[in-house]
Amino acid sequence: MAILDSRVIHNIIDDLPKGNCESDVRDVNKDVNSIVVHQTDMVCNGDQQAWDVAELHTSPPRNWCGIGYHLLLTETGKILQTRNLKHRSAHAGNANDYSIGVVICGVHRKSDGDTNEEIIGRKQYKSLVWLLAHLQNKYPNIDNILAHADVSSKSCPNLHMDELKNDVKKKRFQIVIVNWVFFAFLAYFIVNLGRRLLYY
Repeated sequence: MAILDSRVIHNIIDDLPKGNCESDVRDVNKDVNSIVVHQTDMVCNGDQQAWDVAELHTSPPRNWCGIGYHLLLTETGKILQTRNLKHRSAHAGNANDYSIGVVICGVHRKSDGDTNEEIIGRKQYKSLVWLLAHLQNKYPNIDNILAHADVSSKSCPNLHMDELKNDVKKKRFQIVIVNWVFFAFLAYFIVNLGRRLLYY
């Protein structure tokens, strides 16, 4: 989590239905270079959405090892971690080996005049931007943000991807600056406190 940012990633991996198989394991720092953004195409229903999707993915006819997405965003912008990032997951066909799957809940359709905030709502969009920026800052090798449509025939996630990528770049810079300012202030405070303790 970024310093001075109120967003938290809630780990619910162990609470979700699992399939009867083991997922392939990869090194996120070496093997992953992309994030693929999806939408559920299901009406949002809070945290229950993750359970419903996991049940759908791990039951016949799919019988996947676990939910297809690594992270899910609810309609309120709550971020749920649904799969360990080191586990290869089934969300984007041939891109599964090298990508992290992020899904926003809801049934969204875009039009040229709408901004992304108007398409999915401000809270969910701001959370999505923060999450993608956070992942890219944490794993510098992840330099690509893709729509599901980029790696499949689906229209998902029905967002303006250029707008999303630009907003993520701005947020990455903002997170870095805020953290540097915080640590600079903290270092200044510690040095001055040390001087006072030593000389007074």
